[in-house]
This record gives sequence, C-alpha cells and structure tokens, in this order.
Amino acid sequence: MNKDILVGLSGGIDSFVTAALLKNQGFRVVGLYIRMHGKKRSTYCHETFREDRAQEMSHKLKIPLNVVQHDEMFEERIVDEFIHQVVQNKSPDPCMSCHVEMRLRTLLHAATELGFQQIATGHYAQILFDTRKQIHRVHRAADRARDQSFYFFHLQQEELARIVTPLGNLTRSMVLKLSKECGLELPTEEHARSTCLRTEPQFIQFIESHIPVSLRTRGVLRFLNGVIAGQHTGMHRFYIGQSDQLPLEMDKQEKEIKLFVIGFHELDKAVLIGEEEMLYHKEALLIDVCWVRPIDQLKTTLCEAQFGPRSRAYSCSIICYENATAKIMFREPVRAMAQGQFIAFYGDDELLGGGSIEAISAPISPLWSRT
Repeated sequence: MNKDILVGLSGGIDSFVTAALLKNQGFRVVGLYIRMHGKKRSTYCHETFREDRAQEMSHKLKIPLNVVQHDEMFEERIVDEFIHQVVQNKSPDPCMSCHVEMRLRTLLHAATELGFQQIATGHYAQILFDTRKQIHRVHRAADRARDQSFYFFHLQQEELARIVTPLGNLTRSMVLKLSKECGLELPTEEHARSTCLRTEPQFIQFIESHIPVSLRTRGVLRFLNGVIAGQHTGMHRFYIGQSDQLPLEMDKQEKEIKLFVIGFHELDKAVLIGEEEMLYHKEALLIDVCWVRPIDQLKTTLCEAQFGPRSRAYSCSIICYENATAKIMFREPVRAMAQGQFIAFYGDDELLGGGSIEAISAPISPLWSRT
C-alpha cells in the first residue's frame, strides 16, 4: 500500500488532527494549504483558513507544507456563481461548491500534480469500500452533530477511491482531546459557518457591491390575487420564507397578520407574499442529480432527504427522469423549499446521491387556489 498522502491543512483543529493521526499510522504526510480568500478576505468564512496556523501545525508535526494560490478560482467559482444565482432569485448554498470544488477537487488536482495517489481531509464523513460490489460508499459520520457527508454526493467513484477521512468515526470531543495530546490548543469555535456568504452581517451591501445598478430593478410586493402591499428596490433583498423587514404599506389591522415571502414573479419584478401555510409543499423537480453508487433508476427510490449537513431528515420517494433530473415527493409537507437549494438523499446512514431544486410543485395550502 502506498503510504504517501497529501493532507489539506486549513489551520483548523480538524485538519491538524487528521494529519497527526495519519502520521502516527506510518504515512508520509505532506500538507497543502489553499489560499482562497477572494478579493475581500474579511468578507468570507475563511477565518478557519489561517496560513500562519497551518505553518505552525506543519512545524509541530514536522511535515512539509505546500501552499497553492487559488484566490481567482474562489472568486469565479464560488462568489461570482453565488451572486449569479441570487440575482436569479435562487437560494444557493455556496458552502457546497466550496467544499466540492475548492477543498476536495482542488486537493485532488494538487495531489495528482505532486505525485500523490491519496488525499486526506478533516471532513466528518465515512468513506467505506464494499469489497463484494467493489464500490465506495459514503456514510454519515459517527458524530451526527458534526456530519459533513452531505457535501460528498457530487463526487465520482474514482474520486472517492482517493479520499481518506480519518475523523469520520470520531466524535468532536475525541478530536479536541487528541489535539491537546498533540500539543495544539485552538479556540473550539473556529469551525466554518454554514452558508457563509448568506450570513454576512452586511449581506445586502455585499450583494450590491458585486452587481450593477441595472440589475437592482425596483418592483412591488403583492399577494397572489394581484393586490399590491408594498414597494421594493430589488428582489435580491428577499428570500423564500422571509418575514422580517418586509417593506409593507398596510394599515394597522392588516399588519397584524404575519406575512412571508412565498415566491417571485420575474416578469413584473414582484415579490410574492402570503401567510405561512403557503410556504409548505410536498413535491419538487430536481436537476443535476448525482448518485454516489449505481441504483436502479427505473424504480422509485424510497429514502430520506436533507437540505443541509445538519438539517432534519424527511422521508421521501424519488422518481428519476432523463438528463439527470428527478421528481422528489415528501411524505409530509416541507417548509420554505426554494429554487437552487441542494438536497441529499440517504438510505439509513448511507449517502445515496443528491440534486438541486429547479422548481417547486403541488402547494398544499388551499389559499393558493383561492387567490
């Protein structure tokens, strides 16, 4: 077995413990730090990506550290694509693209360039080899609260074959204990935030600093029956399920009814509003559907679906169509599904695949048909 391995070192505790464990197992470990802060370093979630810490860790472990520069790639593939989807009134998750393209595939590419067959990351996920079927399977991490298997459904079998995730069968508390035993103590809150760009304190200013004034088209907030309830200065300022800070022009009695953003109408630049029950749907059309391992796509797949690495799991069934599209049907209504969201499919604790929401169908509220 080849004992050379390239480990992604971000400067965080998880990647440090990953490298330490592999070195203790006899691997010849080489670290790789990826610079990908974009044009405005302070704007993004990469407080976890600290080059000074990565250098300190490599020195402590006595391993070499390579540094690659991918600021422009991060800006183009993550930030620009995120802005592009927000302008189209979608609800993208830039963390998915960041994990897959920047953290995993960039590391795989670097490994190939440097002559390494295997890479290792600090992800909390389990990649298991099925000797009988000769395929790789992805399972949830032992620590469900830290599970990151959600980010792996885009990966192909040949990519999974090269990835090692030593933290998949460990709990976070065990990882923290191991880091202290190795002489490293960092703040435990250093892990990256979910949907980092979406949770920017100045999110609106961030979006508007990246798009021209011509794309910030004014419009109205209205009910499905056409009644106008307010004016807005750009649909990018809103998201499905939003109820706070809606610029409504209604009398006091009308304002007592809590209203939510339930959709968008691009033609007249309208933000559609309604009561909360209008946010619930049971079906969606998915695009760019990927399967981690082969399945019988002629049969309906019964599984569970998640909208994020630590979201709740919903029972559902999936019917596959042509061109990597599928219909997903939930056993119970799901609140605030939105175009652009990623969904991962699970069978028990195994990651089966995933896709992106293209359209929402079959609203369950009778209010839709009355308006």
